[in-house]
Parts: sequence; structure tokens; C-alpha cells
Amino acid sequence: MIVAKPPPPFLASLWHATATPSPTLPRLAGDTTADVAIVGGGYAGLATAIHLAERGANVVVLEAAAEIGLGASGLNGGQVNPGIKYEPDEIEAVYGPERAPALIDFAGGTTAASFDLIARLGIDCDAMPGGFVQPAVDTKSLAMQERRYAQWQRRGAPVESLSADGMARLLGSEAYVGGWIDRRGGTLHPLKYVRGLAGAAVTRGVRLFTRSRATRIERQNQRWRVSTGDASVTCDALALLTNAYADGLWPGLARSFVPIRSSQVATTPLPDAVASTVLPAGHGASDTRRLLVYWRLDPQNRLMIGGRSSFRAPRSARDFALLEGMLRRLYPQASNVAITHRWYGYVGMTLDSMPRFNRLGPRGLALVGCNGRGVALFSALGEHIAHWLDTGRDEALPLPLQERIVTIPFHRFHTAGVGAVATYYRMRDWSG
Repeated sequence: MIVAKPPPPFLASLWHATATPSPTLPRLAGDTTADVAIVGGGYAGLATAIHLAERGANVVVLEAAAEIGLGASGLNGGQVNPGIKYEPDEIEAVYGPERAPALIDFAGGTTAASFDLIARLGIDCDAMPGGFVQPAVDTKSLAMQERRYAQWQRRGAPVESLSADGMARLLGSEAYVGGWIDRRGGTLHPLKYVRGLAGAAVTRGVRLFTRSRATRIERQNQRWRVSTGDASVTCDALALLTNAYADGLWPGLARSFVPIRSSQVATTPLPDAVASTVLPAGHGASDTRRLLVYWRLDPQNRLMIGGRSSFRAPRSARDFALLEGMLRRLYPQASNVAITHRWYGYVGMTLDSMPRFNRLGPRGLALVGCNGRGVALFSALGEHIAHWLDTGRDEALPLPLQERIVTIPFHRFHTAGVGAVATYYRMRDWSG
């Protein structure tokens, strides 16, 4: 079980250093009732709660951590990237002509849905919908990107293929052979965003509780009952929206995905002469390595870079040396700029890289598997989950509900093997 808690002294998140304060929220006490209970106060949980409240529902959200944003929603890279891991042609092949068109439309529209939600709620989170750049590390990955670009281009998406020179102009780095830009993407301050969602939820009447870890779920008299040990919520509908931070609350859920640690470092603000040469148009970027690297600037021109790493948590600042080396490899002009922040969070990865909706019972579901697209994907899913919880209509969800949780065979070996696989992939990335 992954527990969201304050980091050790050598870890310091850039987002926590620069965010608006967390709203002061109570701990659940006593027994209460609601139309809907949501376990998990991240993007999916809060977006769902907001849409439900706007439909007139009485909603309770239970967050285990001491404050909003200690989990992945407050620790990610803040890249608002469109789509899911499958490209349009793959979606058509897997889901068929009846379901695929709606899923493709949903996947392509996740960023617009997220930025529209931010604007509608008036959330101040440094949102910049300027585009997402994906550079290719070699000719093989460039060919893959050309296919990806062509699929979205045929469907009218605002995408553009880039030569090595074009990519170098957008990145300020000559480390790549080309790639593409998807102008639907962008960046934001992830912690300001999730705390803004929390404030919007409370304003709309959602009862949001922190320090309220759900410890038991059961059916009683055709309703759900969620206990936190010394308090409870009884409700008609239930959503478990904890993603990578799922624990043993529901049998098998935590074994249906693998939690992957994603680490990040950030610099002090770059000098103006250096900042003007790094991502000069303000895009976020993510490359095509087997263990991908992603990076961006914040509004104060701090350069942040992150990447997938092993399951074992860092034991000292030295565990971030590979990321710091990559930063200086991409941007030699920033080699002398100090690293001031180091942190990590967890990404919920499924074996087929697709999110999972699992039916728990009457008007009860669980969602896991953001697979690295959580900011836009889980924000956009909130409206769909709210519709399902309100109506019980399965067609409200863009992906099918699984009637049983499919666990990963030998799950503990998958989790333990992440470090070895990461080391192998890193060697292949560096060797080409």
C-alpha cells in the first residue's frame, strides 16, 4: 500500500513550495448519509464531485491524506496531454465501429474538457494551453510518431510534424531527430489545480473530509456503507477514485495495476539569457524513450524535468542524479544552474496501458490506471463518472465497465521487477 504522507527532509516538491495553501478541511466524524460517497480527493474524485453537486446531488468525498494534494494530483509534472495510450487506429481495431468513434472523440477532447473546466470554475493554476511537444530519440521512434501524427491529422486535430531543425527551435535542444507537436496540450500548476478543484467543490456544497481513510466498504439494506474506523457514510452510489494509491479497501483492486514511481527535479529560476533558449514558446515536452523523460518551465522560468524510475523510494538526493544528468545533457547552457527541488509520486500503470472501470455492485465503481495521462484524462472523466453515478447508465462512460476486477498474475513479482526492468530500459535508452 502506498501512503500519501509528508516527504523526508531531502525531498521538496516545487509545487508545494509555490502553491496556494490547502483549504482547511475537517476530518469525518460520526455517522452521516449522502447520495454519493467518493473515496479519493484527487482530480477524478473532485471533478466527479463537482459535476454531481451541480446536478443537485448530496456528495461526500473522503481523502486519506492530511491535506489535498499529497498524492499524485499534487506531485505530477503538470502536463495536460491529450488522448489515451492507444492511438485512433488502435482504438478502432480494439473497440470496433460502434464504440470507437465516441472513444476517439473523448480521447482527443480530454485537454479541452480540462481547460474548459478550469476556466468555468475560475481556478488560478497557471494554465497554459499552448501545446504539447513529443520529440523522437531515433529514426525508429520518429517513424512511430509519424504514424501517430497522421492518424490524428486525418481526424482534424491541430497537429504538426516537425523536422530535427523544427524540433530544435521549439525545444532549444538539438538532442532529437524530429517529432511532432499537438496543439491541444498544455501545462498547469498541478497542486494549485487540485486545490482549486477542492475549493470549487466545497463552494458547491460538497462535504470534503481529509484525514479520513476509508477502511471498510459493505452493502447494508441496499445501500453502501463506507467506514473510516470511528465514522461512516451511508450512500446510494459509490466511487473509488484513488488510482495508484489504492490499498486493500476493495479486494483485488490494488493488484489490477502496478504503481510506478515518477521522479522529478527542478532548478532555481533560469537567468534570462538561458531561459530564452529553453522551450522558448512555453510548451511542455515528453520524449519517446522506453523510460520517457518529460520537462517544462514554470512561470518563473524554473526548469523541471521528470521521468519514470524504479519502485524503491529515494533514500537521498543522490538517487536523482540520472535526472539531473539528463537535464544537463539536454540543456548544457543550464549546467551551472542549481537544483533546488527533488520529489516523486506514483503513476498507476495497467498492463495494456488503458484505464480500468470496475463495477463493484449496484451504482458502485472503481477507476484505476491513468498510465501517465492523469491530469487531462481523469479531469475529463469526472463528468462521465458523475453521469453514471447519477443515472446508472453504462453508456455514460467512454470505456466499458468490467464486471469483475482482473488482477495481474504474480503481481508482487511485477512490482518487485520494476527496478530491474527500469535499469534494463535505461541502459537501452543510453546505448541507443
